[in-house]
Amino acid sequence: DALDTLKTWVRDLAVVEHVPGQVVNQDRLEQLTRTARVLPAGQVQALWQAIENAQKDIAANGNLRLTLDTMALAMIA
Repeated sequence: DALDTLKTWVRDLAVVEHVPGQVVNQDRLEQLTRTARVLPAGQVQALWQAIENAQKDIAANGNLRLTLDTMALAMIA
């Protein structure tokens, strides 16, 4: 559930500059807008992919701590 919540935030980062009315977290619209503006090109897609990979690994009974550590490292790289 926590990773799905994180995916919602990343989705909002992807759409906030194009269709702000479609942002799920409207109460954080200003913060999302500021964050989206400073992210390098392709970073939102990389964040999404890191979460997707973690969800797949967890579903396949991967080591939870190792999976989350790997995800976190992928998100900051």
